Amino acid sequence: MTDGETAAEIDRGALLHLPRTLARSAQPQRLMSVLTDFAFLADKVAMVGPWAALLDLELPSAYRLDLDPDDAADLRQIGRALRLAEAVVARDRSQLAGQLVGRLAEVDSPRVARLVARARRWSDGQVWLCPRTQSLVSTVRTLAADDASISALCAYGDAGAVSVSGSGVVRIWDLRDGENTHTFSPQGAPVCAVAAVPGSSCCVLGLRDGGLVVWDIAAGRELRRVARAHDWEVRAVAAHSGADICVSAGSDGLVKVWSLSSLRPAAALAGHAGWVNDVAVTSEGDRAVTAGADTTVRVWDLRAATAVSVLAGHRSTVNAVAVAPRGDLAATASDDRTVRLWDLDRLAGVSVLTGHEDWVGCVAFSPDGRRLASGGGDHRVMLWHPATGQSSRLLGASGSWVNAVLLTAADDCLAGTDDGRIVVSDVTAEPAEVGRGHTDWIGGLVALPDGAQVLSAAHDGTIRRWDTRTGRPAGVVGEHDGKATSVAVDGGGDLAASVGSDGMVRLWRLADPSWRAGFRAHDGWINAIALTADGRFAVTAAEDATLRVWDVPRQRPVRVLVGHGSGVRGVAITPDGATLVSASVDGTVRCWDLHSGRERWVRADHGDWVNSIIVTADGRYAISSSDVAEAAMITWDLRTGELVGTWSGHRGWVHGISASRDGRLASSACGDGAVRLWDLPARRCLAAFTDEAPMTASVLTPDGRTLIAGNGRGRVHVLRVAGADHNGR
Repeated sequence: MTDGETAAEIDRGALLHLPRTLARSAQPQRLMSVLTDFAFLADKVAMVGPWAALLDLELPSAYRLDLDPDDAADLRQIGRALRLAEAVVARDRSQLAGQLVGRLAEVDSPRVARLVARARRWSDGQVWLCPRTQSLVSTVRTLAADDASISALCAYGDAGAVSVSGSGVVRIWDLRDGENTHTFSPQGAPVCAVAAVPGSSCCVLGLRDGGLVVWDIAAGRELRRVARAHDWEVRAVAAHSGADICVSAGSDGLVKVWSLSSLRPAAALAGHAGWVNDVAVTSEGDRAVTAGADTTVRVWDLRAATAVSVLAGHRSTVNAVAVAPRGDLAATASDDRTVRLWDLDRLAGVSVLTGHEDWVGCVAFSPDGRRLASGGGDHRVMLWHPATGQSSRLLGASGSWVNAVLLTAADDCLAGTDDGRIVVSDVTAEPAEVGRGHTDWIGGLVALPDGAQVLSAAHDGTIRRWDTRTGRPAGVVGEHDGKATSVAVDGGGDLAASVGSDGMVRLWRLADPSWRAGFRAHDGWINAIALTADGRFAVTAAEDATLRVWDVPRQRPVRVLVGHGSGVRGVAITPDGATLVSASVDGTVRCWDLHSGRERWVRADHGDWVNSIIVTADGRYAISSSDVAEAAMITWDLRTGELVGTWSGHRGWVHGISASRDGRLASSACGDGAVRLWDLPARRCLAAFTDEAPMTASVLTPDGRTLIAGNGRGRVHVLRVAGADHNGR
């Protein structure tokens, strides 16, 4: 097959076997042409699946073919992109082109550029979403571990990991292929802590009832048990096979030392005034470091069974501790939002690492000690250089609390999240900076009337512009003193208004960067704002369960709309400025007369929180979104309040929805990581584009030719609506 041939010219047998035939006959150049031809790749994936294409990409290495270094690098780039996209493409093969463009568009290689160009032109008669830029992040994969949260992680063997879920289930993972190879739960109380025993197939388990178990993973059986190691829950365990030591930390405030080989008690160490949350043992096995709810970090001599030092500095509960491989440095994580480094030789603080915006619950060193990872309540994993105390990277964690982190020898970072997933990221890969103007959750998006630009509001406090033609950031409009949650524009695209957690409405003249104004609208968090087309009135929706109507030129209140029983999450105004609709966590959608404040109708069909609401451009319908996948979106008749229909196809909550000006298309941003394009009248999904973090906001340009989506990590994707309607151009 030559560069000009297509997969359509090859029969099924050739499609399946041609790459291996070329590899066996040592034809590296023809093989390269096949493996980097997008049409061949698309047909192979459609016929067999992405795994088959990945196997093909390994053939030059398997057959030891003499490839040009640039060709070998190209195959690695394509293979890595396909491997990152494998789970998405296996579920929805129509996303292959979008996933590859989103991961390879900025690669500096003529051959890869040709593949991307052909992928952009791909069409099999259906609509699809084509990224303008390389905007997908470098997460390797997500391991679906459990319905419960991931509470602990540890390394196992050369390429494995052990996870513990909130339900007490222990899982063993082969990180080379992401397979869950073993699952077990010892008899009795659930497991809540784990430590692998280096150089063996065993691990030590801490139980919720205070028990301690040594488990042989390879044999799948319990070896030893102490029924009541602690009076209450065992919060953490650590083991050192060379020193024959196991150390446990309990909610009873005690640190206990055991013989690893017999589980006989060796010492009970008292000193913490409250729960001992974590424990780590030095590389020599002679000292332990513990983290306490009493805000202290304590160092213990395990051989003498005595306290060595109390390290003070944290201002709140210390949740986690890790010791560097050389044993000279410890890191601790605290509710005070900091990570602290401690010199274990001098028994003194080294540095305070700041950057987290909420509690920090976990910390881990890499096996070589050159990296440190931390995670917590701000949904982030931060990477640090321990030698300098400087942050080196910011990784997302799928929009959920990070309860456990692990750095592996293969340069992967594992983050155990509160929603039951293990997110695996390559810490050496350069992050795609395209689409990365924000650093936190995208709360809202709005398109300007000409469709050339979009504004975004994010929890990093900024309002930003995006160029929809290039897909790149186009500058900062303004900032909030806290999180920015929503942004709106008037009908002419002249005035922008944003709201946030600071309770302020901030006003911006988009043509005049020097003009700005603002006023306090609520005492607390404001979730959404809408403007009338003429820019005269604004309506704010807030956590105080009220909607407030404002005279924008005078910056004065007009009226307060009361009726919702809890926080109001969304608001929209009809094009004629006469009617507004609102959505609330009380489960209701309400319709109001904007000028009189009279409530026209109320519906409670979603059955759970209602997150957002829009009005179609003709003013006839409202569409609302919720946390219930079965009724994630509902269309309402604005005049009567009647339910017109529900939208099916989501696999999680839906936050950001929008509609095109002509009423033909709609978009939705879903917690399952997908942004979806819909046939609005038919309520039928036309296409999807999936990221590895929850999609939190979406907007269509007025002409419906571009869809912009934001995710929980602050990334913005600018997607061309390609395929049947637009001929891929």
